[in-house]
Amino acid sequence: MNFEEILKDKLKGNKGNLDNSDIDTLFNQRINCGGYALKVDTCVFSKNGSFEKAVSSILDTFPFARLLGDSNLLDDEYLVLYRKGENKGHHFIRVEDDGTVTEKYEANSPQIFNGWGNLSDSPEAVFAVKKEHNIEFPEGTIMIPLESSMDFEETVLNAIKNKQNSFSYHNHNYNFKKSDNDFIYICNNSTVIAKMLLDDKSFDIEIEPDKKNFVSNTKPFTPIVIENGVLQKDNEELEL
Repeated sequence: MNFEEILKDKLKGNKGNLDNSDIDTLFNQRINCGGYALKVDTCVFSKNGSFEKAVSSILDTFPFARLLGDSNLLDDEYLVLYRKGENKGHHFIRVEDDGTVTEKYEANSPQIFNGWGNLSDSPEAVFAVKKEHNIEFPEGTIMIPLESSMDFEETVLNAIKNKQNSFSYHNHNYNFKKSDNDFIYICNNSTVIAKMLLDDKSFDIEIEPDKKNFVSNTKPFTPIVIENGVLQKDNEELEL
């Protein structure tokens, strides 16, 4: 059974003898766009906060999701796209195996993706999500813990505070290298990604201009193109 069938079967068992229309109503009330896209039996909400922190929080909360970024989609994964606006809420959509893109709004039934609306100019993250996962959350809602997840600068400072020589952020691994002057270089393998100027009062972290997309790691090799609710399959990198 697929995710929807499993959840509806679970609801039917918990609620007794209900007809299909009642089960459909319960299903639609149980999950929102995030629960539907990530295939979890809960709603996923976002608090006020930056896009980067929201992405970090999704990675922290859902271990079966990773950023597609500069890698390829695996056979046991599907795509989820996520956007978040400054003051415009957020939204998840998911890509089915046949390339059809679907979405769910609040307590409404799932539907074919109909555009980003007021999030059309908002930043986007592309996640690769395991098709099968056994993560179960307590009944109720999950609030993405923006207050407990960190952006890149905060992650660097946390690593220094904990006297770590290396750390990970958005599926990339980093290490520190001390220079002969007052800089510490933040590297991915031997490539300098950012540098940090040390003084007695503050830490000034500066990401190399051409490495900002690498740090965020939210953009895949080839841009995701959706037309009329269908992922365009000339996107060879996704191998769909």
